[in-house]
Amino acid sequence: MRGRWATIIRWTGLGLVLAVGGTGAWAQAADVVWQAATAAYDAGNYQNALTSFQDFAEQFPDDERADVAAYRAAQSLGQLERYPEAANAFAQLAETYPNSRYADGARFNRGHYFFLAEQWQNAAAAYFDYTKLGTKPDLKAKAWFWRAEALYSLDRYPDAALAYQSFLDQPAEVLAAGDTRDLVAYGQLGLGLSQFGAEQWTPALAAFRAYLADNADGPAADQAAFFAAESQAHLDQTDAAVAAWAKLVDDQPASEYAPRALLRIAEVEGARGRVTQAEAATARLARDYPGQAQAAGAQRFELAYQQLQAKEWATAERLYREALVGADAEQQAIGQLGLAEAQFGAQQWAAAAATYRQLLADHPTHANAPTARARLAEALLHDEQFAASEAVGREYLQLSPDGADAAVVRYNLAYAILQQDRAQEAMTLFSEVVDANPAAASAAPLLLEMGRFGLESQRWADATRAYELYLQHHADAPGALNARWGLGQAAEGAGDQAAAIAAYYYLRRPRTPGGGAGASAAAHARQLRTPAVRLADATAYGLSGSLWTRDVGRALRVSRAVRAGNLSVNSHSAVRYATPFGGYG
Repeated sequence: MRGRWATIIRWTGLGLVLAVGGTGAWAQAADVVWQAATAAYDAGNYQNALTSFQDFAEQFPDDERADVAAYRAAQSLGQLERYPEAANAFAQLAETYPNSRYADGARFNRGHYFFLAEQWQNAAAAYFDYTKLGTKPDLKAKAWFWRAEALYSLDRYPDAALAYQSFLDQPAEVLAAGDTRDLVAYGQLGLGLSQFGAEQWTPALAAFRAYLADNADGPAADQAAFFAAESQAHLDQTDAAVAAWAKLVDDQPASEYAPRALLRIAEVEGARGRVTQAEAATARLARDYPGQAQAAGAQRFELAYQQLQAKEWATAERLYREALVGADAEQQAIGQLGLAEAQFGAQQWAAAAATYRQLLADHPTHANAPTARARLAEALLHDEQFAASEAVGREYLQLSPDGADAAVVRYNLAYAILQQDRAQEAMTLFSEVVDANPAAASAAPLLLEMGRFGLESQRWADATRAYELYLQHHADAPGALNARWGLGQAAEGAGDQAAAIAAYYYLRRPRTPGGGAGASAAAHARQLRTPAVRLADATAYGLSGSLWTRDVGRALRVSRAVRAGNLSVNSHSAVRYATPFGGYG
């Protein structure tokens, strides 16, 4: 309460102040509070300073120092690391005292303290406001820079790049003045990194080169050189990128980016099949940077895997063996599987089986164990160890009945059982695989194999069923041609020559996928037709005969082959008695 005889009681940092009197007493009280607040601030007692300055601004809002008190209160909050409160206090100051000489700085500091609080969105917005409302050119330039930094922290790389560019586009005299000058190099680097993050490779490369041109010995020259090379790699300038990384390693071996550059050389060279260069980079990484031994080991495995994918089996096997030396347990499990796969690809069935077994013995509960068990069953199958393959396959299905390789394991199990002369059991297992969902894409190859098994074991009905299911659900798939041919083989094996001929001749139709079996199918059908012709001729009578078909061309061919005086097509004795006729002989 304010008046001529007002009594004012306020708690300050120094204690209780009692002032009795009129306007002069009021001014005296304000001075006491101000002095106490200033003394606390100067002494670093920011909590007391905060309380006193807040009290001053509240109790003496008309004092000419009220805006200064609000400013110092906000600064005290910042010193106490209460950054969001400080930002909001500066915002309140600018709103309460818009004409104060402190208002402009308050608007800028609002962004500063949001930035310190890592409230990037609020910081970016506050700095943008300053670029529109601020009056000081140097602070406007800084606002663009720090807005860019906040946007970069938000992973808003295109927006950050625009803000960095706005900073760099400020008047030259502004950028050259005071501590703003120190931000220019970081602005160039930030522009490049933001464009890199936005996958704008060409402008990013230009920005990094601009930084290096102006700051060849700058504190971030190694970072700029590294990412310039990364940009070149993304632009498919692979040779230039590798050369730039190598130069960085040679020129600045102590840089934190030197081991990263070696790792990237190994990755890039490995990806393009230059194994020697990749191995050399990996070896140097392990030798010169002991702290990167784990990364070097992981890169050896990656290089081995790349060779595995390229089906360079011998190289992959060698690399996996080298990588396994000194590897930790996790890498051992991964590397053993890779080594076994390389041996499997090279058709070293016994060696692959031994490696799969070693993996299962060393890491029975590892995530790779089910895959190793499935592949072990297949390796044993290729090695014609059918009983052992069956045992491993059954073990897989017991431990992982719904595993990713279950369908393949069942197929291999069926084949192993078939090779042990247990055809009925094999076919039953095959049926379990395909009957669950014969229309599934994964069932298509199994149906073809089931049909093949049926043919091999002379189980014609099973083969026919498999091929018919395939054609019912996968008629447009590439294997349809094989299924048609298989149907003919099954019908021929079952003695149903009519069905066999129909299946083979179907293959001659233009709509048959592939069309490659047309001639051989027709020839096979003709071979099947010969016994029928011989059967027709196996009689003492040759006066007349009849032929039933829808194919006029076939009628003409067969009629010429059958030894009969007259041959009617699709009828009996269609001979007119008025015309001459006779027998054959």
